[in-house]
Amino acid sequence: MGFLNNCCLCGRGFGDRRPKTGTWGVAFPLPHPLYRYCDGGMHLDCLEKWPHRLEFSRGYFAGRRADYSGMGTLLAEGNGWILGCGPSLPHGDPYYAEVDLSDWPCRLYTQWANWDHFVAGEFGSKLAGAALKAATRVMQEVALIAPDSQALKRLRLGALQAHNAQRGAAPADRPQAGDRG
Repeated sequence: MGFLNNCCLCGRGFGDRRPKTGTWGVAFPLPHPLYRYCDGGMHLDCLEKWPHRLEFSRGYFAGRRADYSGMGTLLAEGNGWILGCGPSLPHGDPYYAEVDLSDWPCRLYTQWANWDHFVAGEFGSKLAGAALKAATRVMQEVALIAPDSQALKRLRLGALQAHNAQRGAAPADRPQAGDRG
């Protein structure tokens, strides 16, 4: 395990400015052979060629999806992606929105207020190669349901209403302190 000093696949530093990604936490505890790559940085071109990319990415994706049961709100999901947002204070917007890809350990993250620019193409500013191609495909699907910040807000409201209906809580337009969304 190592963080963002060197690519955990090729061992070279990140000073070469090649596009990179990083994972967070441990998706594969010891003694799993992928443990040593957890919580580390990777050049996207190294990751693209790595034979364990799919297993590794899907482990992180499953963990990220499960995280929404305790913090933040899962807004939508599609074939190989999830769209979620962070928690917020009552009557406020979340700080961030993100799209996670199942086949790449890439978290496409933006501040909530920046969604319009993000969905219009800013999401790809730090990606390249096959990761950019996969993110572009996913974001085209996401843009069908959340093409702008108003649509994103409607998704969140619907998710909060569904969550509150399941637990018999206060209406979603009046989230309570500590609510998931």
